[in-house]
Amino acid sequence: MIPFGPWLPDQPNYRPEKSSDVLNVIPHEHGYHPWLSWNKFINAPDIGQNPLTMQYYISPSGVIYNFMGSQNKLYMLDALGTGWNIATRTTGGDYATPNEGFWTQTQYDNNILWANGVDVVQQFNLLGGANFTDAAYPAGPPTCQFLATVRRFVVGAKYSTNSQEVGWSGLAEPFLWTPSPVTLADSQVLPTGGEITGLVGGEYGVVFQQQALQRMTFNGPPTTFEFELISRILGTHASRTIAHYGDVIFFLSTSGVKMMRGAQEISDIGEGKVDTWLFENIDDVDLWRATATIDIKNKLYLLSIPVDDVQDLCDLVLAYHWPSGEWGKIGFVNHLVCAMIPQTSYHLDNIDTILPIPDNIDSMEYSLDSPSLISTSTLEISAFNSSRELGHFNGERMPASITTGDIPFVPGKKALLRAARPMFEGSVNGLTTTPYVHDRLQDTPIPKATSPVNRNGLCPMRASGRYHRLKVDTALGGDWEHALGFDDVVTSEMAK
Repeated sequence: MIPFGPWLPDQPNYRPEKSSDVLNVIPHEHGYHPWLSWNKFINAPDIGQNPLTMQYYISPSGVIYNFMGSQNKLYMLDALGTGWNIATRTTGGDYATPNEGFWTQTQYDNNILWANGVDVVQQFNLLGGANFTDAAYPAGPPTCQFLATVRRFVVGAKYSTNSQEVGWSGLAEPFLWTPSPVTLADSQVLPTGGEITGLVGGEYGVVFQQQALQRMTFNGPPTTFEFELISRILGTHASRTIAHYGDVIFFLSTSGVKMMRGAQEISDIGEGKVDTWLFENIDDVDLWRATATIDIKNKLYLLSIPVDDVQDLCDLVLAYHWPSGEWGKIGFVNHLVCAMIPQTSYHLDNIDTILPIPDNIDSMEYSLDSPSLISTSTLEISAFNSSRELGHFNGERMPASITTGDIPFVPGKKALLRAARPMFEGSVNGLTTTPYVHDRLQDTPIPKATSPVNRNGLCPMRASGRYHRLKVDTALGGDWEHALGFDDVVTSEMAK
């Protein structure tokens, strides 16, 4: 059997144990899983408002909220998931997020705070608010780009007055920012490392800079927080590629894709795998477009990047599977990848939308007091498409392709490839195999006739060459779960 190896675009293709290319599959320990297609969930917000940030919240009482920030407005998804409510402040006018800017946010108890670096930090109360309000200093953070919650402090970073300044609220006082040895509110300028480019909270804070990483640890009075250099050189310019899960943080650094654990151990998860390919395909001027999120269910770091020159959009999503350390690739044009929890509540005015027989409540398969009528709380991996519509990756299996590396079936000689059996577990739509051949490694492989799978599961073909690649393709749909490789490969030895 020839297994489908890891996708390693940075490695030579003369490696049968690798895959030279993949699309719309995600890796696991034994081959690849399918990736589900995007399903529209809700229409775009106002025309011309590009989504910059999407975030869900669970209030202390258990109610779920979803917010989205654009260049000029803030929105809240309504309780039925059928439309966007404008949650922009009612006084002060629209916001002025820069052309290549974005929003960051944090939650403290029932309060959420959003910042874009130029407008007054915005506050929203989850206990029943309808619009954001200004949280102007000292009742809120100074105008800043980054927000996080570290222990019982709200932290702001990259002040509009100093791009290397970090400040924090009073202890358990998110709206008390006047420096005081009593409340412990204060700020500090980081003297080296360049401007701040990211901030992650938790039991400790991690401050990202252009050329440095710093750990922010609670130290008690009189200094409150101590800043320890994790790296004096490594930093990031791609703020929205930072995504974290527990004590693990992923980000696109100035030298490749990294994984940091416990704000101490940094792993080069892209080195020798995708880093070179990534920097060859994405220009530094486009880094601001890249976004990222965490797929907890599939244990993936999803990094959306621009490759083709699509205006203000990304067109590929790289998927890093942290248990196996391998990468996949998904083709989807998007403004933003994110995670959200849809919450849909039903009542007499909208319950017809889920009845098997319209206007017939007796056709329901569950009782009226079922929790499923109150809300749905499944975490969805989502994206805003090129039309700014929000949808989830929960549809049919996307058309997938996997291409092996160069295989010398008969070392030192040419070989005639007669047949191969693509190994997929489950039903597959439109399964075909295309052989590619070349006699010299410096030549571009030439595709031969594509062969559909026959009734015996084989793809008959006739392709002669010294080196062979096998590309398998599937169509939309099906019910397969594992793509494993090729078996029953039939070849004949030829002359040198």
